[in-house]
Amino acid sequence: MNKILKITNSYPHLKNQYAGVFVKKQADSLEKIGYDVTVINPMPKKIGVFFKDYNEKDNKEINVIRPRFRQLPSNLGFLISLPFFYYSVKKSLEKNQSYTPDLIHAHWGTPSGITAVMIGKKYKVPVVITLRGSDVNKYPKKNFIVKMITFHALRNADKILTVSEKLKNDIILEYKIDQEKIETVYNGVNLTKFNKNTSKVLSEEHPYLLFVGSLKKEKGIFELIAAFEKIKEFHPNYKLKIIGTGKEKRNIEKYISLNNLESEIILLGSIQNDNLKEWYSNSEFVVLPSYSEGLPNVLVEAIACGKKVIGTDVGGIPEIINLGVGYTIPPQNIELLYQAILKMISDNKKSYDQQKIRSIAERNFDEKVASEKIRNIYDELLKYRGKKKQGEIKYEI
Repeated sequence: MNKILKITNSYPHLKNQYAGVFVKKQADSLEKIGYDVTVINPMPKKIGVFFKDYNEKDNKEINVIRPRFRQLPSNLGFLISLPFFYYSVKKSLEKNQSYTPDLIHAHWGTPSGITAVMIGKKYKVPVVITLRGSDVNKYPKKNFIVKMITFHALRNADKILTVSEKLKNDIILEYKIDQEKIETVYNGVNLTKFNKNTSKVLSEEHPYLLFVGSLKKEKGIFELIAAFEKIKEFHPNYKLKIIGTGKEKRNIEKYISLNNLESEIILLGSIQNDNLKEWYSNSEFVVLPSYSEGLPNVLVEAIACGKKVIGTDVGGIPEIINLGVGYTIPPQNIELLYQAILKMISDNKKSYDQQKIRSIAERNFDEKVASEKIRNIYDELLKYRGKKKQGEIKYEI
């Protein structure tokens, strides 16, 4: 059984079960098809506070190792934190000298990708890096050194996976990476778990729009609230239900309270992924007005449940919605978001084929198809393990 080491700076944990949930799902899928998966997810610690490393079992199958590392604030702090991240992974592996990975798969270009390249050179194993958007389109543009480190990680990886065709094309253009080295693998969802469910298991009395995601400005949550307030003038029976938590939670609660919207906008907090199906199924449609995205699981899960969606025309979102499942609008545009919601409400007054929406997820976003695609990539790389020399490390941390 081949040992796959996943290195990721985001993975679900007790305080945030949505963090890197797509990494967990992929790890679960790979375990099911016969790989021995270990996850190393370094966790930041505050300056002056000491935390011991700890291990935990995830679903009693996947070994999740969470060493602590020092993470400093600001862009410069992010750069300074890179070596601490690397050494936390290195030390975790040194503590278990009997463990040798056959292949390393990193999620995000930095800090995970550059760490994987350096660890991969030590063990002489192939390295795969999955890119998700912000790791190449956002952070490297804030700091030239981060961009050079990202470029180095991509150049020295054996394979680069992207979550959308848009991201793949961006990388080819921006980083001049050989397109044969890059492959798009869409985030897959469990189509057995997320399915069309027409029963009103939640006994909802009012139709509602649904938002699922982190409560932060970049998710477009404030634009959604503003657009919904305008919607209420014409559709007073509609509610807005928000699933998730985040740094803007208190500000949202304060706004709702000051404007007497407690009965109109309902904050449901954090809900386990396994229990989201009912909320998707009983919603009218799902709205995700993000400023930037890779290929969001929320929208894929929604269409797997037969629901139409509204999203912004950023990242891989159009690759989902342009299949005929809803509307895209520019980010940070309250008026166009309002118009799209109005149109969707009008559309939903007519009956539509939920199975047709569901079939789009079946054809394009089945996690079994994604897992098989990754298996083929792994197997191809493992055939040549030890025969292919990685590039010289020029930007040692």
